[in-house]
Amino acid sequence: GTAAWTMIVKGIGGRLFRERGVVDSSLLPKIPSVADPPLVRWVDGFNADFLQYDVYLDGSGSKHNLWRDAERGGYSAVTRTVGEDGVVRWVGIYGTVPAGLDQSSNCAELYAIYMALAKGVGPLRLHSDHKNHVDCFNAGKEACLAKRGRPFLDVWRWIWELVDSIGAELVSIIWVPGHAKESAGETPLQAARRVGNDVADHWAKEGRKLHDP
Repeated sequence: GTAAWTMIVKGIGGRLFRERGVVDSSLLPKIPSVADPPLVRWVDGFNADFLQYDVYLDGSGSKHNLWRDAERGGYSAVTRTVGEDGVVRWVGIYGTVPAGLDQSSNCAELYAIYMALAKGVGPLRLHSDHKNHVDCFNAGKEACLAKRGRPFLDVWRWIWELVDSIGAELVSIIWVPGHAKESAGETPLQAARRVGNDVADHWAKEGRKLHDP
């Protein structure tokens, strides 16, 4: 049940580690540094100036069971537009979760909410597949911030500061299923939410990759 036993079972470190507990430095994982300052990019290089109306969010975190410090998080916030030429284009932002914050996917999902608000202009209807975050937000500011030991409480405080600035009546958030599959009985609304979530998922992963040198 220990990390050492897991390494032995997986063959990490080879005979030297198995018999002597010594690991050659060349066998250790290469851990990319957390991007500092955090990196922010516009989707496809298209500067949308601000986000509004229906915005789809996602967060992505890389998991390293033996080396948690190697986790890196990314996020995205995207919206669908139709140009004057009739071409559908997804615009928005993606980037890295800042140094000093937890790099897990849970924190990345929450940071996506924060960044959508930071780049947003009301009215905003945010779409997230992280049900716990959606439920917390919809419980209201007082309930959300009152719980001692709530994970990522600093990020929640930043979120509610922005909500107050934009106007609580202009911000809403709804839950959408993550990684949903197209189905025969799918409604146009369900299809729009599925596609939006897929696009956000793609760019959140691209955001996580920005940590890599």
